Amino acid sequence: MMGSVWVKKVLFVYLLLVFILGFAGAVYADELVGTFDRFYGQVKDDLNNPVPSGTIEAYIDGEKRGELAFQNGQYGIPVGDPFVEKLIVNGTANDIGKQIQFKVKIGAVIYTAQTSPVTTVLYQGSMFTIRQANLTIPNISINGFAVLQRISTSVPADDSGTQVKATQGGSVVGTFVTAADGSYTVTGVSAGSCTLEFSHTGGSWKTTTKTVTVEESGSTGAGTVTLYLGDMNGDSGINILDLLWMASVMGPASGDAAKADVNGDGQVNILDLLKVAANIGK
Repeated sequence: MMGSVWVKKVLFVYLLLVFILGFAGAVYADELVGTFDRFYGQVKDDLNNPVPSGTIEAYIDGEKRGELAFQNGQYGIPVGDPFVEKLIVNGTANDIGKQIQFKVKIGAVIYTAQTSPVTTVLYQGSMFTIRQANLTIPNISINGFAVLQRISTSVPADDSGTQVKATQGGSVVGTFVTAADGSYTVTGVSAGSCTLEFSHTGGSWKTTTKTVTVEESGSTGAGTVTLYLGDMNGDSGINILDLLWMASVMGPASGDAAKADVNGDGQVNILDLLKVAANIGK
């Protein structure tokens, strides 16, 4: 009889432990089981222009929880098409109620995006609901002029074709080309330091660089940059080596020697050397 009671007590304790451990395990598992939210929407700049392409990144507590490439200023559209990929933001039950922060990456530049209309997007773990999140990024650009030095006034001014390469953080943002008046606009940059490199092929214009501090929004003016004649050997400088090369090709301006005819009179002579000598150090 006593043995039967003892067995019942042991069995009761065992079942109780199984229940407690099973309940705790279920709660713990619920915290770790993955859930997700799904989003679609538009991506525009703050001038309401669609952003051509890039990648949307979603963060919770500073940790990236999802990303999706987009085209033509939209993602996940049409929303009812199951074959169109949506932005999936992964999380757990512990993340419910936390803020989702969106960023837009274009090339090497990452912008902090704002929802439009402005609102705080919270993680819900609502796997079967697709929510709309229209995103806006700052319209940040650099504008300026790059003009080519000309000795001869008989040639009509045309400052088109200069390449403007923009670099930030060691990565090339893009290369842009000047118009006939020398104007250019650099897009896809972020606030902070940006290095611009100006180069023009087909002559002896010296490649030059300029560092610009980009404002947090709007367009930053970079002023006017002049590309000077005289870099005959393409070493991004104008010095005695260029003059020596010019002296070696004095005579009719033909073939490679044509770039040494900086005044455009058809001859490479002392007049050209004097013009280039005046640009040493510029």
